[in-house]
Amino acid sequence: MTEITRFTYLLDDPEVRLVIFGLSHSGHALVPEHPGAARLRALVVRMLDAADAGQRSSWLSADVHKAPMTVTQVRTTLGDDVISEVGAYIRVESAHAAWQLAAVLPALMDAMSPSGALVTDAELAEQIRLATAEADRRTCAFAPHVF
Repeated sequence: MTEITRFTYLLDDPEVRLVIFGLSHSGHALVPEHPGAARLRALVVRMLDAADAGQRSSWLSADVHKAPMTVTQVRTTLGDDVISEVGAYIRVESAHAAWQLAAVLPALMDAMSPSGALVTDAELAEQIRLATAEADRRTCAFAPHVF
């Protein structure tokens, strides 16, 4: 899959799209960047830094099954405030939001690292823009442009 295909795949799922959008607009106390691609990337970097070597390697490799992330890792790395912000955005309890983040983040990190290293903020913003444009061409039900 190309990196655009991976983003399109992730963003086509309405629940995943909401989790990613919520994450990209939360965590302002952890990362000073403005909401959007830069903040999303900064939070993903925090998750990569907190992961063990095996997890990190699987998340950054295109050819390896993605190691799971635990809810405990999400809570420890992002904190309850970020999880609550994501939960409020997607209208679920914090515990459910933590579970959804643990489920989505490995695939998101994979999509953000097509060559084995995370894309830059600008590349991420462009990939999301292109994925959104691709999804808009395929369906009129795609969510508003949020990045």
